[in-house]
Amino acid sequence: MNTHALCMNRPTPNPSQEGSKRSFAGRRFPSWEGLGVGSWSQCAQKTAWTLSMNRPFGVPALAGKYRLKAGHPTGFLTIELVVAMAILLVAMIPLSYAFFRERQLSRACYNRAVAMEIVDGELEVLQAGQWRAFSEGSQRYSTRAESATNLPSGRFILTRNGKQLRLEWLPDKRRQGGRVSREATLP
Repeated sequence: MNTHALCMNRPTPNPSQEGSKRSFAGRRFPSWEGLGVGSWSQCAQKTAWTLSMNRPFGVPALAGKYRLKAGHPTGFLTIELVVAMAILLVAMIPLSYAFFRERQLSRACYNRAVAMEIVDGELEVLQAGQWRAFSEGSQRYSTRAESATNLPSGRFILTRNGKQLRLEWLPDKRRQGGRVSREATLP
């Protein structure tokens, strides 16, 4: 059995050194004083060579037998760090691009939904009789919907051709929801 591995469990040679005045020789189990309380520094000094944190490794300025010789690889940690950063970049750049595109697509879908609601509502108003206020042909149409302020820049166009009505929203820029168009036949 390795005595260095169990130095915390070894009783001290004389319990009176630990502050006890009584004799504990007749007891079956050791007391706290007998467990080696307070002797950790002595144990650590004896077994310092076995603790991994106390081994000198990878420090170029060491002297003595642990001094690194020319040609020994000393940049493992740096190489691992660079590889980890490369892996992170390879994963994060496409992921951030995907989040950006998802945001653009979500905004375009929102714009399209708002434009559909406005066009559908205004077309119902036009079918109810408001169409008489407009002449034949294509013209700009101004909406009274407050939700139109949420739309990007664009225009509503009303086209009246005989008994056919068409109301459409045309955004000024691409990828902002696209064109929304509804048609109706007048009575």
